[in-house]
Amino acid sequence: MTNNNVNGSDTFNALPSQVELELLEALLESEDAAYPWNPADEECEIYFSELEQQFTMQDELDEELTTKSLAFITNLIAFGLRFQLTQITNVIHISRFRW
Repeated sequence: MTNNNVNGSDTFNALPSQVELELLEALLESEDAAYPWNPADEECEIYFSELEQQFTMQDELDEELTTKSLAFITNLIAFGLRFQLTQITNVIHISRFRW
């Protein structure tokens, strides 16, 4: 809700802006269980353990992605070098026959 001053008179806009609606939606949206605000609660340990497990899994996925990406690039470079070598060899063979 906003209060606008238009031509010297105050107008009241009862409709929320798009930003306000998106903020409200984000606040009301629940992706997972509610955050345990009381750290002494027994459920906190379970909540934080699950969060840590998600981060560990993400680290493992990132590591695997890095490893596989490097292997892919290495193979791509090796293939490119083999292709270039083949092309050079073919050129050499063709040029020998021309002499």
